[in-house]
Amino acid sequence: RAKKGASEKAAAAVAAARGDAAAPPPGASGGTHLFSSDPAIAKELADLQEQFSNTRQDYQKVKMELTQRQHEKKRNELTVSELGSLPKGGEGCKMYRSIA
Repeated sequence: RAKKGASEKAAAAVAAARGDAAAPPPGASGGTHLFSSDPAIAKELADLQEQFSNTRQDYQKVKMELTQRQHEKKRNELTVSELGSLPKGGEGCKMYRSIA
């Protein structure tokens, strides 16, 4: 039902933007079937829904990458602080290099 509600709101917004007097108010029942008779509006609505879906996917991807970079930054800061606490030149402490 939530998806249909979003479609109804999108259809009403498209109709309102075009100045369509027959546009039902948002939340009115049966809003999308009024636009199925006009193929141009139906196509525009479908295009907007696809664009919204793609944009939402891109946003989620960027959000995930940002979270990963923030975690990586914290790990690097911890590593730098730990290495900074070691004696200069490395005398007196054994260190091993990672193989990765």
